[in-house]
Amino acid sequence: MRSICIWLCSLWLLPVAAHQQEPPTRIALLVSDNYSKPVADAIAILAGEPGFRDHFEIVTAQHGPAEVASAAIVVCYVHTGQVVQRFATQLEEAMAAGGSVYAVGTTPEAANYQAMGMRFDGAVDAYFEHPSPANIAAMVKLLCDRHAGTSLNPPPPRTFPDHAIVDWRTGELFQDFDAFRQAHATEAPDAPWVGLYGFRYEFVTEQADYLKAYARGLADAGFNVLLFYGFPLEKSIRDFCLDGNGKARIAVLVNYSSLPGGTPEKLAETFTQLGVPVINGITLSQPQAEWEQSTVGIPVADRIRTLARPEIMGQVQPTVMATQETVTDSQGIRYERKTVLPGRITHLVNRVKAWTALRTKANADKKITLIYYNGHPGKHNIGASYLNVLPKSIHRIVHALKQADYDLGHEEMTEDWLFERVLSGGRNIGTWAPGELARLVREDDPILVPLTQYKEWFAGLHPRFRQEVVQKWGEPDSARIMVWTDDRQQRYFVLPRVALGNLQLMPQPARGWEEDEEALFHDVTLPPHHQYIAFYLYLQQQRADALIHLGTHGTLEWLSGREAGLDDADAPEALLGSLINIYPYIMDNVGEGTQAKRRGGAIIIDHLTPPFQEAGLRPELRKLAGAINDYSTAVEKSPLLADAHLKAINRLAREANVLRDLDLSAEVRAEDVDRLEHYLQELNERQTPMGMHTFGVSPDAQKARSTALAMASRQKGLSAEESEALVTEFYERIMRSGDAEMQALLDALDGKFIAPSLGNDPIRNPDALPTGRNFYAFDASRMPTPEIYEMGRTLADQLVSDYVQKHRGTHPDKVAFNLWSVETIRHEGIMESQILSLLGVRPTYDGFGKVKGVELIPRDSLGRPRVDVVVTPSGLYRDMFPQMMNLLDQAVTLAYQAPEPDNVIRLHVDSTVRQLDSLGVDDPELRKRLALVRVFGTASGTYGIGVDNAVQASDQWEDSREIADVYFSRSGHLYGQGFWGGNDSTVSEMTGKDLALSLFRQTLSGTNAVVHSRSTNVYGVLDNDDFFQYLGGMTLAIKTLDGTEPDVVVSNLTDPATMRQESLDRFIGREMNTRYLNPTWITNMLDEGYAGARMVAQITDNMWGWQATTEQAIRAEDWQEWHDVYVDDKYALDIRQRFEDADNVYAYQGMLARMLEVVRKAYWTPDEATLNSLTSAYLETVEATGLSCSDQVCGNEQLLSFVEQRTAGTEGQAALRSLHRQLGQIQGAETAVPKSATQAAKARTPETGMQPRRPNKPEPRAAKPEAIAPQTEPPVRQGYKMEEENLFSTAESRPMDGEADWSTIILLLAVFALGFLLKRERS
Repeated sequence: MRSICIWLCSLWLLPVAAHQQEPPTRIALLVSDNYSKPVADAIAILAGEPGFRDHFEIVTAQHGPAEVASAAIVVCYVHTGQVVQRFATQLEEAMAAGGSVYAVGTTPEAANYQAMGMRFDGAVDAYFEHPSPANIAAMVKLLCDRHAGTSLNPPPPRTFPDHAIVDWRTGELFQDFDAFRQAHATEAPDAPWVGLYGFRYEFVTEQADYLKAYARGLADAGFNVLLFYGFPLEKSIRDFCLDGNGKARIAVLVNYSSLPGGTPEKLAETFTQLGVPVINGITLSQPQAEWEQSTVGIPVADRIRTLARPEIMGQVQPTVMATQETVTDSQGIRYERKTVLPGRITHLVNRVKAWTALRTKANADKKITLIYYNGHPGKHNIGASYLNVLPKSIHRIVHALKQADYDLGHEEMTEDWLFERVLSGGRNIGTWAPGELARLVREDDPILVPLTQYKEWFAGLHPRFRQEVVQKWGEPDSARIMVWTDDRQQRYFVLPRVALGNLQLMPQPARGWEEDEEALFHDVTLPPHHQYIAFYLYLQQQRADALIHLGTHGTLEWLSGREAGLDDADAPEALLGSLINIYPYIMDNVGEGTQAKRRGGAIIIDHLTPPFQEAGLRPELRKLAGAINDYSTAVEKSPLLADAHLKAINRLAREANVLRDLDLSAEVRAEDVDRLEHYLQELNERQTPMGMHTFGVSPDAQKARSTALAMASRQKGLSAEESEALVTEFYERIMRSGDAEMQALLDALDGKFIAPSLGNDPIRNPDALPTGRNFYAFDASRMPTPEIYEMGRTLADQLVSDYVQKHRGTHPDKVAFNLWSVETIRHEGIMESQILSLLGVRPTYDGFGKVKGVELIPRDSLGRPRVDVVVTPSGLYRDMFPQMMNLLDQAVTLAYQAPEPDNVIRLHVDSTVRQLDSLGVDDPELRKRLALVRVFGTASGTYGIGVDNAVQASDQWEDSREIADVYFSRSGHLYGQGFWGGNDSTVSEMTGKDLALSLFRQTLSGTNAVVHSRSTNVYGVLDNDDFFQYLGGMTLAIKTLDGTEPDVVVSNLTDPATMRQESLDRFIGREMNTRYLNPTWITNMLDEGYAGARMVAQITDNMWGWQATTEQAIRAEDWQEWHDVYVDDKYALDIRQRFEDADNVYAYQGMLARMLEVVRKAYWTPDEATLNSLTSAYLETVEATGLSCSDQVCGNEQLLSFVEQRTAGTEGQAALRSLHRQLGQIQGAETAVPKSATQAAKARTPETGMQPRRPNKPEPRAAKPEAIAPQTEPPVRQGYKMEEENLFSTAESRPMDGEADWSTIILLLAVFALGFLLKRERS
């Protein structure tokens, strides 16, 4: 009976139980990651409400679509469209089921969302406008009361002010500085104030713990901390950071907000008014573990926001402060939290200390180190790009510091005195000259860092960085570069310097490529060597108040590490630490200067370019112009006389070596005369940089006016009065620049804000004047604009048209492009537009004018076949314009999809896919991705392709294919199609095969033309080594693959009004005629003294760089003219004496050594008289001034042997003996007694005898022939066959040439047989 009663009771209770077990009402809170934490905190608050969890369930964006779709109440954040786009279907399902969906946040899409059925409710939005956890919880209660019939009765929203000071200890808010200071009296009232600015939402949503941690760290270090927020930032600065007199209350501002409101230009004005350094505090969008493993650093998509825009504002020292970590709370709710990176608080504190020290110390107490460049050791090679460093700029800076009461000792520091001190004791010395190093220790006053002390410093560096260094250079005990040993066998790193009181003049250590052949020819990257590290650690340890890296450019910012967003595991930041790096930089090189800012923490102070003037014609060309004038007159009078003048024109044109500039291989015909005349007119009027700039000095009035005229000449459509007014304005800006540069340097040394400005070539951008500002690039999100794209399309059409005309109707199948950031900053996307146009693709734009993607141009609209492309961006381009690399990658994919029978992109890709399939790459999607890659470059976080160093080490290679191998290994990393710097290892992990480098060769093979741009009026193609190493390196690589050179084209963008495609030889010919062979240029350059002489020697080295890589660049007649002008002195300029007057016969010696080396390597075969002239002139410099100690002069044993052979039995024996004697002193062992009492008492070098430049030179690698991929499609040019990298080495990729190749094989077999028989006979 009892069991029956229980059963009846249970039946009676079933409806009640069923009612009690009804599912709770589901509420969905859908927000972006920024608001995930306050939502999680609000859920925790609500979970504590009695009975809430029994009746309601809250889901978030981390739950599945079904949970969101079944919610009765949804709150969706719509300020960014990502949340709505992700849950659009679920929102519609929820509304269809009767749910209520509320939109919170402002959006221009409000009308569209309302049409979907979403509600914009003022009462709800009032809570989310101040989205603290308590307000979000109250918002949910409001909706529960409204839709679920509850009576939770939420309080009204707590409002937060738009602008406030936050007490980091208590969280209390203040809207007045005096009230804050009065309520919370600081413990150190006289200590400097540091401003920390963050997002308002971080304080409102209670996500500012990481900011408070930095505030606590600064307070513990003795600073007063002003933690504040407000949008826009400029109002907060006026309210909180400036007193009633407009004077800054703070010493340093750290900005943690990447979106502080207002335009960047407006904020730059506010920061200028504030007048204190503004540090760019960066919070990463990825977790710490991911960032630590990344070679990329700051994600590609975040760089405009975190780097480019802050640079426009004038912010400096981009510093990674925090990461974004995913946290799960006790309720199981995940949210994103900004978390302080380990070690970063100390790092920021030290940077702030450095700035406040500059602002508070007396100048007499400040310790400054001025660093100049002697990258390739030698007496001839101290300087920077188009800057007269030694002695003029150094002397001007020293003088200005003396005037500003810096303690520089008591010497009378004339230009000559400084020059002699720097040349004697302030140079780097190669390992090939231990005797010279011993002399420096004995006679001068270098810093000697004991190896034992260095090992302690080294042990304190980040383990990952130490491992990279040891892996390449060995443990410190094995160091060789700039190492000296005393008589007690104690070893020291030698740091050359000139000590002037509290100022040190020091050369930045050599990079070390030339010291290690393995690195030179095989390594993808090179960590700094131990002496390089010792140099910067010494500066940290001696607590230098500031560094001045003088001129364009050093090597610190190019060391290994992440692309952007560095920490102490990355070489630049490990070595720089918290040191302040002030960096005078040429105004026309914004790209590389930006690298110095991002990876070297530089405060840029831009300086003028050399002045410009019309080049005029050199004597031979003036005669030619006269002959043309005579011909034009004779044409109307006498055909016979005209014919005689035409013959004279031909003779003079050949003597002047200008026929190749106009692609005239045979002779000038009557129909060519007009073209030749126009070319001479172009040369005559060419605006050419003359001489160099001295930092802090404006050019003289005549040169300033000629530069102003050059600038004004580019402005079209002006009246004479308007043009003259413009000249006057430009002239005044130029004349203000010198003083502005020096004042900016002194301001930076006082810890003041340096105003930002757009940089650029002044002829292209007059607004870049006056100089003395912290230049920046442009906002790349709109690149290319529609106007720029049209310019690029026009040039692409010309490129195709010129190729078709030259190659008798054949269209190009494939064109390869080099992309540089320094060029893109000048032309703003013209080269990228050319690439898009060749592919038959154009950009698309959003409503704000920003590029959002690409679209295909129909074949009938394009009017020609699409052209395949290969793109090799520089490492700096990769870092600065990654979004453009992604856009080009998208364009290739889109072009491939075009269904056209003559689509060579499709034909090439499909052919590669088949080869990958035959090699065993099983995944069809992966095959397609690999085959579509068209962007290749250096490894992520590395810079430079090494061709320049390898070419100049001419005694270390015999076959130019070794140079091509360097190009392949450095440039063959995959970008795009999901890869970012993928190499053989990356691809091997995916396929089991080393295919990346082979893929690069395969893609590059068959290239018809290679293209590079020149858009600067300052730099040419021979005054720097980068142009030949990228364009020449690519040309050599293609020749190595295909057996013939492609067309080499320069997009001449120097004048936007006359942009055109030109052959490389024409571009070089114009440059030679207007600059290096032009007496006006020569005179102006050698008037610069030591620095000008150095420049002439560098141009000679760069001529050799082109000679070694590209047949179309430098020819025998160019070397002959160089000899005639600079050795035989055919213009009677007294060249040899001018080098001597410049105190740089060492540069003349280096130039002669390079020319003799070109002869030795059989790239030039001059007549006997010329060769004797070169040899005699070289030996005369040795006798007259000694040896320069460059690697060519003191380290090239093969060149020495060549000179010995040339001198045998001649009158040069005495000079040769002098050469041997000096080499013995420089290279041999020698005991040195240090000059300074603080150094070791005695010293001697461990080496004895002659020192080779690089030990253990391997035998040249034998080249193996490669097979050719059979192509059945007619439009596809035959070329390279892809194989696993370890199955082949590079060589010409050509089929056997019938009888010739079989004859070679038979001859080789005969030689081997003869050798075998002779060996048997001897045995």
